[in-house]
Amino acid sequence: MKSSMLKSAICLVVFVCMVAQAEYIPGATDVFKVEQAWESVGQEPDAPLLDWRDVSGTNYLGPVEDQYTTGLCWAFAGSHNLVSRIKIEEGASFSDNFSEDAISDCCYPPGPSQGGNFWKVAGYFSALGPVLESCQVWNPGSTNCMACPQQDYRLRSMRSIGASTAAIQAALTNGPVITSMDTTVIPGFSTYNGTYVITSGSSSSSDHQVLIVGYHEGTGDPGYLDGNYWICKNSWSDLWGDNGYFYIGYGVANIGNANGQFWAWEDSLATQGGTLLYEDEAGPTGYYPSMPNTIYACQRLVPTQNGFVTQVQWANAGNNFNWAIQIFDGMSGTNLSTPLMTQVSGTNEPYGGVLTVDLPVPV
Repeated sequence: MKSSMLKSAICLVVFVCMVAQAEYIPGATDVFKVEQAWESVGQEPDAPLLDWRDVSGTNYLGPVEDQYTTGLCWAFAGSHNLVSRIKIEEGASFSDNFSEDAISDCCYPPGPSQGGNFWKVAGYFSALGPVLESCQVWNPGSTNCMACPQQDYRLRSMRSIGASTAAIQAALTNGPVITSMDTTVIPGFSTYNGTYVITSGSSSSSDHQVLIVGYHEGTGDPGYLDGNYWICKNSWSDLWGDNGYFYIGYGVANIGNANGQFWAWEDSLATQGGTLLYEDEAGPTGYYPSMPNTIYACQRLVPTQNGFVTQVQWANAGNNFNWAIQIFDGMSGTNLSTPLMTQVSGTNEPYGGVLTVDLPVPV
C-alpha cells in the first residue's frame, strides 16, 4: 500500500477500554487451546497432581540455574518460563537456554543488582526476542547489551493469571507460571533442603520471583510429600532445596499473589521484513486529552523512523478488555491529523498482559 507509506513520523494511539476484571476460569474462554496443550502431553485439568518435571516420564523444564548474589530472580523466572513453554509446544528435546545476562544488560536500568518482574522480561522478549545463553554467558560483572543476535522466539503475548488457587491450577495445565513471594517471612528458607512443605510465613509483600511448575494435593503419592502445595523452581542452584525446587502451601509467604505466563511467540520480525511498534518500559504515557472519558488507558507510540508498520504491541494490566488502534500521519497543532487506519478488537480479550496485534495491511 504505497499510498499509506509513512511520510513523516506517525502518531499511533492505542487505547484500551476496560470492561471488567476477571480471573482465568477453567472453561470460560479459550478452552480449545487449554485442552490442546494438556492433551498433547497427557496432563489433566483438575487432577490432584500436576508436575512438569515428570509428565509420563518426560521433563519439560530447563536446567536449574544460579543467580548468585544478584537481584535477577525475575530474569531467571521469565527466561525459564519461555523455555518451558517452547518445550511443551515444540517438544521436550528443545535444548536451547536463554541468556539472563542479556536481559539484565538490555532492560532499563541495566545491571545485575536492579529489580524487576515478569512484565519487564515480557517487554524485552516482545520487542527484541531472547538471546542464547551459549552466546552471552552469565557475567554479572559487565554490561553488554545487544552483543548477540536475538533468536526466533520473540514473545507475542504474556498472560496475567489470577491470584486464586483455581486460576493458577488452570493455567498450570498449559505450563509453569511465574509468581512472586516473600522469602523474608519463611524461617530457614536460605537453607531449605526440600524434605518438608513450607507452611508458615504470612506477608502482603514480595521480594522474590520463582516458577510454579506444578501442584500436589492429598496424601500417599509415591515420591511426593503429603499435603496441598505448589511445586516451585528456584534460581539458587541445584545444590539448594530439592535439586533446586521447593514445596510451599497455597498462599504461604504471599506466593501466588501476582502471576504471569508467557504464552505465544513467533519468528523474529527481522526475518519478516516488518516493523513492530511497542510500548516502552516506562509504561503508558497517559490519557490522550481529546479522547472520551470512557477510555481506561491511552498510549501513544511514535516510530523513530519512516517505514511500514505491520504489528503493534502493548501491555495491559487488567483482564477482559477491548481495544482500538488508530494510526495517523501527523499532527495539526496539538491534534492528530490525516488518519490512515483504524482497527478495533472484535471481541473482548480475556487475558491481560502483553498483547501483539497484526495489522490487516502494512501502513
